Amino acid sequence: VQIPLKADDGENILFLGINDQEQVTRTVMNALTTLVYTAKRNSRTLHTYVIDSLGLDDAQHLDVLDKLQGEGLISLVGKKDIGKHLHQMAQNIMDDNAEPSLLVILGQEKMRDLRLNNDIELANSTNPEGDNSNNDFGSRLNFSFGGGSGANSSKADISSYRKALAYILDNGPRMGVNTLLQVDVPSKLLYEDYVNAKFVYNKFNHLIMLRSEEKAVATLGLNDDIHLERLSSDSERLRAIYYAADRDKYQMFTPYIIK
Repeated sequence: VQIPLKADDGENILFLGINDQEQVTRTVMNALTTLVYTAKRNSRTLHTYVIDSLGLDDAQHLDVLDKLQGEGLISLVGKKDIGKHLHQMAQNIMDDNAEPSLLVILGQEKMRDLRLNNDIELANSTNPEGDNSNNDFGSRLNFSFGGGSGANSSKADISSYRKALAYILDNGPRMGVNTLLQVDVPSKLLYEDYVNAKFVYNKFNHLIMLRSEEKAVATLGLNDDIHLERLSSDSERLRAIYYAADRDKYQMFTPYIIK
C-alpha cells in the first residue's frame, strides 16, 4: 500500500482501531520506520517528532522508538513538553516558517490535556523544535511535497492543546508538515463534541483501519459493505483497510508488522 502525501489540505494519515496486541501501534511503527529510513537514504530534510501517550512500560514499539532515536532519526517529545511543542509547530506554520516535518501521535485518546482541552502553559518555554535543529533526517520515498503557499495569514487561536493540534492538522500539510495519528475509535478524535465524516476527512485524506467498534463505520460514513468489527486482529490473519477519502477508494491488505 502506497500513500502519496501531496502538498494539499488533509494530507495526514489516521490509524484507527482497537489496539489488540499493539496491532495498530505496530502498524504505525511500520509506516514511521519506512518514512524515516527512506528519508535518510535520500538525504533530504525531514524532522520527525513522536508523542507517545500510550503509557506502556513494556511494549514492543518502545524498542523501535529507542532504536530510531538512538540513530538520530526521530525525537521523542517528553510529556511535559507536549503542549509547548504543539504550540511551536502551530506557530511556525502560522508564520510560514515551518520546515518539512512529521508528527506522530500514538494513543491520542489517552492525552488527558487534549481531552480536557487544557490551555498550553508557555511560561519559561523554549523552542522544542529548535533543540533539534541539527537533525537533518531526509525526504520520504513515494511521498512528495511541493512548496506550500503558507498557512492562513490571519492569526488563529492556538492557545489550547486541542486548538493547536487542530491547526497543525488543518494547515500543516500544505507546508510539508504531516501527521500520523493513532486513535482507538473515531468518536474520540480531538475529543470534539461531535465527530462526523466531514470533520474527519477535512483533516485526514488517508485512513488505515484495523478492527474497531461497529458504529465507527457510521461515524465515518463508510460504505455499508465495510465491517470494521469483523476484521481479524489475530497475528496470523491480521487485516486492515486503507481508505483514500479524496478518491473514495478502499483497499484491504495485510499490514506488515515489525517484530
